[in-house]
Amino acid sequence: MKTSLIAPAENHLALARQLSSGRSAETVHGGHDRASRQTVMALCKGEHLHEHEHPVR
Repeated sequence: MKTSLIAPAENHLALARQLSSGRSAETVHGGHDRASRQTVMALCKGEHLHEHEHPVR
């Protein structure tokens, strides 16, 4: 089954515009075994994603 990421991206952009952080994101799982992941991210104009450390799995 194919899923378009356009609608989730538009929803996250609308949410980002409402949030004080100016950003919104969601990880979408897919693929036959649901091992594939994509992160839909929305940033308002002028907002930035800052570098951060994360645990290695």
